[in-house]
Amino acid sequence: QHLVDNQKLVLGTGSDLEIFHDGSNSYIKDVGTGTLNIQGAAQVLIGSATTGEVGIQFVENAGVNLRHNNIQKLATTSTGIDVTGSVVADGLTVDGDGLIQANVGAKLEIKSTDNFIDANEIIGSVDFISADYNHKYD
Repeated sequence: QHLVDNQKLVLGTGSDLEIFHDGSNSYIKDVGTGTLNIQGAAQVLIGSATTGEVGIQFVENAGVNLRHNNIQKLATTSTGIDVTGSVVADGLTVDGDGLIQANVGAKLEIKSTDNFIDANEIIGSVDFISADYNHKYD
């Protein structure tokens, strides 16, 4: 049976699950107080029905992958996350050892966005602080 736009397929004793199309977009809504669970066998893919491009991939016992143009950009791993591409962040705290690595030309760059820097103005610094935080070494 076909449902017309805005006609909802409603499921559950409390009419908690709705599936419908509003003429422009399709919806699966849990309007109750529970959790909407989407489950697959070994993995769940969320992507485009027209291009087949996968945006989100959940792989059992392996991780979650976010993709852009079907290329993995962010992946969870057993030890943390892997990022392919640039990371833009408001701040960064590294808890543990850090590593800057590249095939050629690895570098750490500290850059000011101030176009007018005074002669004695400090535009960046690297501070080496002891583990007890009582001594600062420059």
